[in-house]
Amino acid sequence: MTEVSDRVRRLRKEHGLTQEEVARRAGLTLNSYGDIERGHVRDPHLSSLEAIARALGVPIEALLTEDAAVPLAEAPKGTGPEERQRPSLDQVRSVFAPLADGLNHYCARWEAKLSNLLGTREEVEEVADFLFDVNDLRPMIMRVFNEEMEAIAWALGLEKRYASESELPRDTAVDNVWALVGEHSLMQAALDRLLRVGEALGEALADEELVASMRQMRQDLVGV
Repeated sequence: MTEVSDRVRRLRKEHGLTQEEVARRAGLTLNSYGDIERGHVRDPHLSSLEAIARALGVPIEALLTEDAAVPLAEAPKGTGPEERQRPSLDQVRSVFAPLADGLNHYCARWEAKLSNLLGTREEVEEVADFLFDVNDLRPMIMRVFNEEMEAIAWALGLEKRYASESELPRDTAVDNVWALVGEHSLMQAALDRLLRVGEALGEALADEELVASMRQMRQDLVGV
């Protein structure tokens, strides 16, 4: 996560803030924040990064990828004006891969714990933190997820394809676009993995409420 620590430090300095000010705004101890900025924390907690992003007044994507909005606005080489404005799939992936990778790393940590869960009080509290993180970060994750899906649809030119097929019912057209876009979505796969991990954690600890919550959220968010 060295690149993340570099971006955190650069953004803090650009905003003219001290480490103490950012730590206070983010609700972190100075030592905890300092360890993240120095790169001593290999895999910072997503909730910590979200808190730091809020403290700096930037979207969390700014901490995860360099100039996240630029590739979608840049003009890939082409002939007509529309071609110059339309991003490539590689450009879209370069924007959204860091956050998807972050979710996958977070999932991997929990997956490694699954086989050794004993149901201790500490583990139950840890799993409660997992659910808190999912609910707390859900608006941000879903915003990025929807932005990625729209960017993929634009890159593939699907808005034209189905807008011109007036004989298709609107719901069918939307479903067709969603299915094609989903094949290229990094965020959809990472989000589905996150919610499946939550479901598995609930099953391991016989937490029926967590299992039901994760299943419902997965159905609502990714439809599987």
